[in-house]
Amino acid sequence: MRLNALIPLRVRHWLVVVTVMLSGLLLNAAPVLGADTIQFVPPDPLYEPYKLPDYQPSDVRSNTQRLSKQPYEVESDRAAKAFMDELVKSICAMRKDGQVKKSSQTTVPQAKALLDELKYLSERTLDRLVNETTEINESLSYLLFHSEQPSLTGIQNPFVKFTKEPTLDVEGLPFPVSRELALALKVNQAKDNSLAPKDVLKMALEVSGGDYPAATLLAHNFLKEITYSGRSRFESSFATVSGFPESDAAAKAANANRRKEYQTALRKNAPDFVLYPRENGVLTIGMETGAPALAAKFRNLRVTGDPHVEDKLGPWYHSFGVLFLSTSAKGGRFTAETWANVEGLARHVPIFSSSPDYFKELFTNLAGEQSGAIIDCLDKEQGTMVSSVNGTWKIGTGVLMNQWTLGDSSGSWVTGGFSVKDSMKLNFTYKLAGDTIYIYGLPGTDMGDHSPYKVTISSGGMTWQSIEFPAVKHVFIKAK
Repeated sequence: MRLNALIPLRVRHWLVVVTVMLSGLLLNAAPVLGADTIQFVPPDPLYEPYKLPDYQPSDVRSNTQRLSKQPYEVESDRAAKAFMDELVKSICAMRKDGQVKKSSQTTVPQAKALLDELKYLSERTLDRLVNETTEINESLSYLLFHSEQPSLTGIQNPFVKFTKEPTLDVEGLPFPVSRELALALKVNQAKDNSLAPKDVLKMALEVSGGDYPAATLLAHNFLKEITYSGRSRFESSFATVSGFPESDAAAKAANANRRKEYQTALRKNAPDFVLYPRENGVLTIGMETGAPALAAKFRNLRVTGDPHVEDKLGPWYHSFGVLFLSTSAKGGRFTAETWANVEGLARHVPIFSSSPDYFKELFTNLAGEQSGAIIDCLDKEQGTMVSSVNGTWKIGTGVLMNQWTLGDSSGSWVTGGFSVKDSMKLNFTYKLAGDTIYIYGLPGTDMGDHSPYKVTISSGGMTWQSIEFPAVKHVFIKAK
């Protein structure tokens, strides 16, 4: 008998969520393990742990607030923050340079609302206690929470199909490739074995044409594929190519010819990758179990002494999954941070498939916390506004010098004469919010006294309209 028949629908919706919350309370009340209980795992060369260059053992005992933590946890706090800060700064810098689009400019399918995802997750978790049959589901929560390779989840899931379906052209290959395969080719060509999260995201953005949600989903699926390929001992698969239903000899021959064409091209231009024939002419392109050639390219974010140091890529794909949620799920950054917390708490529930993991929970939570800052960087209009305002302008029909130079948060205004030489230069700081500019540090001037301004720029003209003093308006004409 299915569990659906025994428990009312509304009760099933919330039972697992309540269980997760209660487990979090129990976790917080549990005693802290002493430092002498650490089980050190000798690092394999493939999984060499990250070492902080400025770390000193005395740091652990000098901070009274951290006396309850194990030494590797203190190091993990610092390492995780360093890598996440580096990632956020890199994204903001790429946005400023025009390499990343706004978070809303994406072609990724829209995720369900948080409540709908939680309902599905709770129902499915309870139902699987009595029913082990595999379900094909199109939910994002299935992809994020199900412990398997995305290729086994299947391209029936739109979020898997998005990264594994061939849609791109790559130099050297005569057939379209998937986003995942394009990313795998880039990673495989990396010259060293110390790629950080910011490096992988940059590659994913290049493949995705600056589409940030697409890049984070791509990075998640790609890294999860490698991770679970190693755990499950199945070969990895980065592209799924549909075939012809083999209902007759002609279809079988067509599939065989295409298989030969793909195999020849891979051997010549991408010899590290393998073609796997499937039923009905379907082809998948990937690597052997665990894709060790690719796994070796990534640095281990974990520190020495982490009992889970052998799980190299788990923290990677978890964090990218959270960053994807922040831009694609309804609720945005709130959804991302909530999912990160729920996933961490669920690890302390006995029936959950994954065990507690300090660094993975920490890095995933940091991704949730920083997801809003990343969205703010992506969606602010500073880059466009700054490039539009900068330059020399006339005030009305006059010819007086009026030159604006805006930097990241400060600028200069040259005004008062007919040239730079006979004008005065005033320095100021500013803040942009959409089309509104807030000026600070120009006391005694009309511009400073009537800030903030709504700035409108079109066809060589620029208008500054004071928001607090509507009668104050400055009209500029671009100097030629």
